Amino acid sequence: MKLVLLIFLTFLYCCIYSQEKLDSTTIKAIDNLKNEFKGVFFVKCIQEGYNHSNEIKSVLDNDPSFKSDFKFGNKNYQYLDSLAKTINKALEKDSIESFKQWNSKSGEFDFLIGKRVLSICLEYYNSKDLDSIAHKKVYDLKHLYKY
Repeated sequence: MKLVLLIFLTFLYCCIYSQEKLDSTTIKAIDNLKNEFKGVFFVKCIQEGYNHSNEIKSVLDNDPSFKSDFKFGNKNYQYLDSLAKTINKALEKDSIESFKQWNSKSGEFDFLIGKRVLSICLEYYNSKDLDSIAHKKVYDLKHLYKY
């Protein structure tokens, strides 16, 4: 009986501790990839929010932050595109609601009317929702940080 218990405990120990242990360099690489993933979203959100305007394109073309080299794979970039479009729909709804809210007043709050692109995109960039998505998507890309 003791032998069976010993074998079971050994098996349990192996199952628990056989999980991949990540060193600090790998953890840092994962964190950098998550931040880059979120940064790519932020750029796409701004592009969508400003309807891919030439002015925004010019600004983004001159900024090397989050230049895509397709390391995340086509599927993830398509996912980020659709996520940015979804947030843009929320942006449009937000701007319509703020127009309705302030239009009935005397006009003293006209500056509050319109799409709050930077605010909404930055808010989502900092959200737990995007953190969770980035964590899952980056963990699925182990080939990028496995040494």
